Amino acid sequence: MQRFQQPRDKKGASLVTFLTDSTVEDLLSQQASPQQQNDELSTGGSKDSSPMLGAGDTTSLYQIAPNGPPSDALQCPAVDLSFPEEETSLETSLDFMRLIGFATNTSSISSDAGMSCDPRRNEVDSGQAGERSSCLIKDRTEAHLLRHFCQTLAPWFDVTDSNRHFQLEVPKRASNCEVLMNAIFALSALHLSRVSSLRPSIAEDYHSRCNIQLIPLLNDERCVTNDNVLATVVILRKYEELNVVITGQDHGHHLMGVSALFSSPDCPLGEGLSQAAFWQFVRQDIYMSLPKRQPPRTPISIEPPLTNDTTRPECHWANRMVWVTVAIMTLCFGDEPPDSVTYDDHVQKVKEWYENKPTSFTPMFYRGRSIEDGRYFPEIWLSDPWHAATGWQYYHLAKILLALYNPSLQRPGAGLKYQRAHLEMERDVLEHARLACGIASSNDFVTTRFTLCAILLTCGGWFRSPPEQEAIIDLLSATGKESGWPTESVIEALKESWVME
Repeated sequence: MQRFQQPRDKKGASLVTFLTDSTVEDLLSQQASPQQQNDELSTGGSKDSSPMLGAGDTTSLYQIAPNGPPSDALQCPAVDLSFPEEETSLETSLDFMRLIGFATNTSSISSDAGMSCDPRRNEVDSGQAGERSSCLIKDRTEAHLLRHFCQTLAPWFDVTDSNRHFQLEVPKRASNCEVLMNAIFALSALHLSRVSSLRPSIAEDYHSRCNIQLIPLLNDERCVTNDNVLATVVILRKYEELNVVITGQDHGHHLMGVSALFSSPDCPLGEGLSQAAFWQFVRQDIYMSLPKRQPPRTPISIEPPLTNDTTRPECHWANRMVWVTVAIMTLCFGDEPPDSVTYDDHVQKVKEWYENKPTSFTPMFYRGRSIEDGRYFPEIWLSDPWHAATGWQYYHLAKILLALYNPSLQRPGAGLKYQRAHLEMERDVLEHARLACGIASSNDFVTTRFTLCAILLTCGGWFRSPPEQEAIIDLLSATGKESGWPTESVIEALKESWVME
C-alpha cells in the first residue's frame, strides 16, 4: 500500500523533527526556574522580557543557552480573549474590528504582563505602521521564534510569491514593527506547541499582546491599509487556523477582520507585500468557506488585474486559478441556484487556464494510479509550490465544484437518465479528487496537504474503497504529526462519512 513518507535528509533523519527539536531544546533550556518565577510574579517582571524569560534575563543572541534540566515556564497572566456570539455587520468595518478577533478584554490583563494599549508604542511614521527605532528581539528565545517563522512557516504564505515577501520582507519590517513581530512570535510559538512540548500559553501571551497593540492601529485611518497591518492580520488568521485543534472551533474572527480591510476602497492591491497578503487572505478565505459551503468573503468586485498573457510570471497564473475558484465558489454557494450562463462562463475560464497555462506547469514526472501495485493515487512531481499547492490543486478543486453544482445535471425525477448523469458526476469528482491526493502525496510542499484537507471535506465521502480510504487517513495523519496542521477533525469527519471505526 502506498504510504506517505516523511521528508528526510541525506542521513535519513527527519528534516521536520531536526528543525523543531533544535529550536525547542534551546527554548526549554532558557525557561525560568520555579524560584525565579515566584520572584518575577511578585515584582511584576520586565515589560521588555519575552513570555519565556524573566525580568533578570540578559541572554545575548550570541550566547549559548545554559545547561541543566528544563523547568516549567513562567505562567502567563490570565487573558480574556472571548468573542461575542452575535453576528455583526461589516458596514462599519473599523468599529466592527473591536468586536471580532481583535477584541481583547484589556482590563483583565495585569500590569506585570508587559503589555500596553498605548498607541504610541505602534506609531505610524514614514508610512510604516508600528515603527520603533530599536530591534524588537529582546532575547535568544525570541530570536529562535523569528528564525522558526523564517525557515518553516513563512513558506506557507509564499506559495504564490516567487519574491518570498513573507520570508524575506516581513522579518525585516518586523524588526521595527512591534505588532507584526508579536504576530510572528505568536504563530511560531503556537506551531512549536503543536509539534513539540512547548507550552501553548506562550503563544497565547504573544497573541494577546498583538491583539492589544492592533486595536488602536485599526482605529487610525493611516494604518488600516498599511502593509505591516495587512501582513499582521493574515498571520493572525493563520494562528486561528492552526489553533482550531485547541479551541475546537473556528469562528474566523481574524478572517472577517482582514476581509473588512481589503474591502476598503483605499486598500492597496499593487505589487509587493500588500499583494502577497491579499492572495494569502484569498486562500485562507477559500479554506474556511469550502467545508462550510458558504460564499467566500473575498470582495469579487475588486478583481485584481488578471489576464491570459502567457508572458506573465508563473505565480500570476497560479493566482489566476485561485481567483477563478473563488468566483466558482461564490456561484455555487450563493443563495440562488447556479444559473447556466454564469456557470458556462466559469467552465470556459477553467478551460482557458488549462489550455493557456505556461509549459512550466507540466509535471516533471507522472505515473498513473495502480491498484495492483498498491498505488491508489497518481504520482505527480511538480517543481514549484505555485504549480502544486495553488495552480494545479485549485484547478482540480474548481473541476470538482463544477461537477457537483452543474445546473444541467439530471435530477432524480429523470429516471434512468439521472443514474447515468450521477455516475458521470461521481467519475469526474473522483478523478480530480485522486489527482489532488496524488499532488499532496507526491510533493514536499506541505501546503498541498493543507489545501487537500478542505478538498476532502467537500468530496471525501465519494471514496468507497477501504484501501483508498486508509491511504487518505495515512496521508492526513502524517500531515498532522509532521507539520502540526489540525487534521484530526478532518479525519474524524471522513471516518464518520465512511462509517469507519
